[in-house]
Amino acid sequence: MNPLRILVVDDSTSSRMMIKACLDGIERQVEEADNGEVAFAKFTRGAYDLVLMDIHMPVLDGYGATARIRQWENQNGRKRVPIIALTALDHQQAVARTREAGCSACVSKPVKKQTLQDAIRALTGIQAGAAPSSGGSGFAHKLFGLLKSDDGAQSYGAVQAMIPQFLAEKRREVDVISMAAETGDFETVQMLALRLKGEGANFGFREITDLGGEMAAAATNRDPKKLRKLAESLASHLNKLESRVAG
Repeated sequence: MNPLRILVVDDSTSSRMMIKACLDGIERQVEEADNGEVAFAKFTRGAYDLVLMDIHMPVLDGYGATARIRQWENQNGRKRVPIIALTALDHQQAVARTREAGCSACVSKPVKKQTLQDAIRALTGIQAGAAPSSGGSGFAHKLFGLLKSDDGAQSYGAVQAMIPQFLAEKRREVDVISMAAETGDFETVQMLALRLKGEGANFGFREITDLGGEMAAAATNRDPKKLRKLAESLASHLNKLESRVAG
């Protein structure tokens, strides 16, 4: 069987790396896009068997990108390519909105490897093989259990290498969230908070996921005081994580 040609769309480098790790065991060729505009351009020029589409992105979000892809397919007489939405929104709410946009299925973030591969198998008919087992020792493996299959991290070496970059990204995002909360830009806060919620547990950092969920709720309620407290808590937590990683 030919490799599955997959377009992974997410504005977070860490998320794209983790999603690709969740594809272990599938014969695939992967291309990436960091927003919906880039994804649409690549889709119309390429030939893909599957699109994994993040929903909350700048420039053009996953809803808009999916709608444009479906319109282009209809206008050009193309067969509909399966699009799996990836979102940290409440699953029931997300399913309705993503279906309306034209997505074929919806998988919640933090992404679980088995859940994602089950959805891929149902839509494409491919048989996903078992991922190679990973060994390893040291801080990341012992303290955070990053190789748990239900957290989506399957390659110890790859995940361990991602951690410093992931924490640095979250540090920058906390600063942006704090500034956005002060200026009343709750849309930006919501987008970044959902990213935190969707990524944290995949790296073994459940508290980041939990704080991201609380931030998303505070952004919905337009509560800058609550957001300031949560941002301070997250910054403090990141300090501890970075110290442990460095040690």
